[in-house]
This record gives sequence, structure tokens and C-alpha cells, in this order.
Amino acid sequence: MPKILVVDDEEEVLQVTVSMIRKHGYTVDSAVNGADALKKIRIDQPDLILTDVLMPEMDGYKFYKELKNDPATAEIPVLVITGRGQMKDSFQVAGVDGFITKPFTTEDLFIEIENIFAVRINRARLMAKDGAHLRKKIIALTPDKTVLENMAVQSKRAGYYFEATLSSDTLVSQAMKTRPDVLFIDIGCKDMARRNSLIL
Repeated sequence: MPKILVVDDEEEVLQVTVSMIRKHGYTVDSAVNGADALKKIRIDQPDLILTDVLMPEMDGYKFYKELKNDPATAEIPVLVITGRGQMKDSFQVAGVDGFITKPFTTEDLFIEIENIFAVRINRARLMAKDGAHLRKKIIALTPDKTVLENMAVQSKRAGYYFEATLSSDTLVSQAMKTRPDVLFIDIGCKDMARRNSLIL
């Protein structure tokens, strides 16, 4: 069975969540914050991470960014569990695999967990079946580094090659070299006004 790591600083919530997951036959480990979780992941990587957001030492958002910025851990799926439902959009933009709001039921939790594993399995099957999909290339132009980071995460997760550029000055040479299948261009770039021909 897959191994799940639960990260939460609230001892009671942590114990209840671990117990729920263990009863469903999964192997479970736990950590009390992001820093603690990273130490454990470097020793033994889980198949899925469930993490709270508000935690001491390293919160869930910083923990998620650390995971995704490290090629060794970037592919581990993450389910965010928090009482702050208003953070859902921020995490979804960042590419999180699932989001559930406290308090939650056992049914709620396992719908999310099983959905994440099902998506991973189906994606792996599609990629194995259509190797050409892995070679599709994307170039994105925008001065917004946060947008580029999020697009890179989503594109890599979908199996595409992704390149980013912050300026239209480098876009043409980059496109000529890479020959992308798709170009994403932020028409709000300050230097795009004098380079409208790029869009055509």
C-alpha cells in the first residue's frame, strides 16, 4: 500500500488523521511542521503528503514551495488540510493536488486521497501510452515570476517541457531554438507594445 505522511502541529488532529488513514490499510508517518517533514522525506519519501498550513518553524505554504523547488521531491503529490478555506485559490494556483477544509469527515478525506492516487495512475498510463506527449514544449512570456513558477509546476506535472522568459527581447531567439508547440504571451508586458509582430 502507498505510504502517506501527515504534517500537522495539532497533536489531536494529527493522531485522529493518522488513525483514520491507518485503518484504511495505508502505511503512515507523521511530522509536526514543515521542517520536521522535510527531514523525514529526505530519509524515506512518501507517496502522498497531507499538510496543515498554520504551523510553527515552517508553515505549510513554505513547506510546499520547498518541496516543489527540489527536483527530488517535486513530484510528490500534496493534499492541503486547513481551517483557512480562503487559502484554497492560492494553493490551487501553486499547483496543489488537493485541498480540504477542517473539520472534515473520514469520507471527505478519502474521497480526496483516492482521487489524487487515481489521477496519478491515469496520468502515468496516458504518458506511457503516448510518449509524444512528453516531448511537447511550452514557452511562456510574462514579467511575473510567480506566474512563471506556477506555470512551470503545472506544465511539468502534465508532462510537458517548459521554458520561461521575462522579456520579449529573448523570446524570438528562444522560440527559434526550442521550436515550442505552444507560446503563452502576457500582452501586458511593457515591451510588447513595440513588438506586436511577435503575436502575429
